[in-house]
Amino acid sequence: MSKTKPGLFESIFLEPLRGHKSKSGTVLGEVYIPPASNPTHFCEIYEELLSKIANCGSNVIIGAYQNLDLLRAKEQLDTSNFIDINFSSGITPTQIRPTRVTLRTQR
Repeated sequence: MSKTKPGLFESIFLEPLRGHKSKSGTVLGEVYIPPASNPTHFCEIYEELLSKIANCGSNVIIGAYQNLDLLRAKEQLDTSNFIDINFSSGITPTQIRPTRVTLRTQR
């Protein structure tokens, strides 16, 4: 399920085993969007990846460093799209505050 497109999208997903031969029913993943990449293309690849994961019928935990300002979702279409993709896939963000604050950060 992992997918990498250099300079655009990087991810790794795994399904840890519980016990000797039974699967845990949980998929763990990490997603990264490089700062200079195209967020529209990132969202397209991300949505495709999540649809494949959804077909597995597993719980999903995703760590993401997506270089999108989630606080500006109303102003940025790609950020809004990223949030919509997550919610429509049953994924809810647990981090609701900025993890990087600068002088330009809007509150």
